[in-house]
This record gives sequence, structure tokens and C-alpha cells, in this order.
Amino acid sequence: MNYIRILAVSLAVSVASPALGHMSVADSTEAVSEPSLGEAVSEIREYIVRTGPGFNFAVAYRLPGSVTFSIECTTYDTLGNQWYRLTDGNYIVAAHVVNPGNPPAC
Repeated sequence: MNYIRILAVSLAVSVASPALGHMSVADSTEAVSEPSLGEAVSEIREYIVRTGPGFNFAVAYRLPGSVTFSIECTTYDTLGNQWYRLTDGNYIVAAHVVNPGNPPAC
């Protein structure tokens, strides 16, 4: 399991969810040091999490751009877009995730 942290401008929030584990949200626009392996940095303000690996799947929920979440594996949709399956079984597109480690194929 790889852990990814995505950083951006957002409201301060800390959420504990059995489905997602612990998520922490940054409340800062300060420069962030280089991510370590398994951490990702993004300027996305919000992520759309979908029920399957593709833009045609329903929106499961939205995540602020500055959260920590876990991925189980990676897969591709029929158009060749890479997606990460989260530990709750939903998917997030990999296009804006930087340095997520090396998740296994789903």
C-alpha cells in the first residue's frame, strides 16, 4: 500500500474515516519541501473521486486538494488514462499525482 499526500491551498480540516483512514488537510500557501518517496505534491484544489476507473463513472465524493490518502493499486481506463484505486475501492485519476511510489497493478 502506498501513501500519497497532496498539498494545495485549502481550509484546515482533519477527518478520520474508516473508509479512507486519516486525512489531513493543509491550511497554508507556504512553499513545501520536496516530497519523499510515496508523497505527492499537487496544486489541485479538489479531486473528484469516482466509483470506477474512468471519467464515465459516477462521482463517489470529492476530496480537497490537500489530503493524505492511501492507494492500493493502479489501472488504466479504455482511453489509456491511469487511475489509482483507493483503499475504499473508489478511484482517482493519476494525472496530477506526483511521485506516488510504485503501486502494483490492480
